[in-house]
Amino acid sequence: MIKNRLAAAIATATALALLGTACSAGTGSGTPGPDVATEGIATDGGTRQSATPDPCSLLTLDEVSTVLGRPFTLRMEPPVVDPSGRRSCSFFTSTDSAGLVSVIVSPFEDRARFERLEAVSHNVTHIAGVGETAYAGPQNIWVYQAGWMITIAVGALELTSTDPLATLAKSAVGRMPA
Repeated sequence: MIKNRLAAAIATATALALLGTACSAGTGSGTPGPDVATEGIATDGGTRQSATPDPCSLLTLDEVSTVLGRPFTLRMEPPVVDPSGRRSCSFFTSTDSAGLVSVIVSPFEDRARFERLEAVSHNVTHIAGVGETAYAGPQNIWVYQAGWMITIAVGALELTSTDPLATLAKSAVGRMPA
């Protein structure tokens, strides 16, 4: 049973990582969509992969557990296979809920395009004081910081506000390399 739960959680984290890097116009959900998923992301054939900050170094298990109010005990980083340089790390709960938090770091060199994505996205709110600019939906936050987009996506957990996402994002931004 634990193996099945872990497999399901890994599949969910992978899906969040693949979908959680940009917002889509017209979906009405405020969640990322494939029509703009690569806009603004560096497409230099993957040479930035080695330069992409390690998303697992941006948050700790204790931080995620404290902010979200439940124990997270497993952290894993899938292999980097995305040619754009996108890297992700997932944190999993130790409970039967299979809750997870995915942290995705993507090269995103065009701040103006990042801001346009916010403007055309549905169900998102601008979040002041996080990175250079940030916006959040019910289960995700997207942060632009010095040519990088940091996405934090929460799955299988109900959030009542974007405050926990903003708190985690502030920590992540604070650990980004200069």
